[in-house]
Amino acid sequence: TWQQLMAKPRSHSVNATIASFKVSNLIAKKCKPFTEVKLVKDCFLEAADNHFKGLKNKKEIIAATQDVQLSRNTVMRRIEKMCGDTTEQLLEDVSNCVAFSL
Repeated sequence: TWQQLMAKPRSHSVNATIASFKVSNLIAKKCKPFTEVKLVKDCFLEAADNHFKGLKNKKEIIAATQDVQLSRNTVMRRIEKMCGDTTEQLLEDVSNCVAFSL
C-alpha cells in the first residue's frame, strides 16, 4: 500500500537523523571542532567499503551512511538543540523539587 511505501523512507530518514544526533553528541563530549565530522563520515565510509565486503546489502548500508546529515552547520544546530533540551530538563527538574541544597 501507499502507507507502507512511505513508511520505509520515513524510518530511514529518522534513523539518519538519530545517527546525526549521536555523532554530534560524541563530537560535543570530546570537545572536538565541528569540522571533524567530515573526517568521521569519510572514515566510516572508507571502513564500511571493506568491512561489509561480501554482504548482500553492502550498497544499502553505505547509501544509508551517506544519508546521515553531518555538515558543520548541522552538527552545530544539533549540539545547540541538545544543549537547550538539557537546560529545559534541568529547569523542569528543579521546579519540581520541594527543596534542594547547594
